[in-house]
Amino acid sequence: MSDHRARARRKGRTNINDASENDASEGLTARATETAKYAATSIQRDAWQLLDQQVENGAAYVGYAAQAARSAAQSLEPNAPGLASAVSAAADRLDTYADAAGAMNAEEVWDQVSGFTRRQPALVFGLAALAGFLAYRSIRSARGISAADGLSEEAEELEDA
Repeated sequence: MSDHRARARRKGRTNINDASENDASEGLTARATETAKYAATSIQRDAWQLLDQQVENGAAYVGYAAQAARSAAQSLEPNAPGLASAVSAAADRLDTYADAAGAMNAEEVWDQVSGFTRRQPALVFGLAALAGFLAYRSIRSARGISAADGLSEEAEELEDA
């Protein structure tokens, strides 16, 4: 019977040790979860601040484009008053967009862009395809490669053979 009691005592100690280990591990898990939540919140806040700064920078660049368009309109006025008027109207629109964008934060811009994308998906995808095509053509031309060059090189190789 004493052997049975010794086993029961050891088992009781093991249960107590297991319980305290479980409490410690739950405490560590809770602290790790809380730290991860804090880090994620901090990163998200910093990202929105960076995006807000980029929105302000973008609005400033649009404002610079409006100023450049106004300058171009003034230069065009003596020789092409109709074109100068159109360029001046475009400059006014650019100024309006710059003011509107400068008054928004990144989250508001995101909401507007995503809303527009939901309302006009075909237009957005068409513009994305056009931008991709233009980027592709720009990269190819920067490398000095054109479709005609590729064909003439192949023709030369065939003639040499």
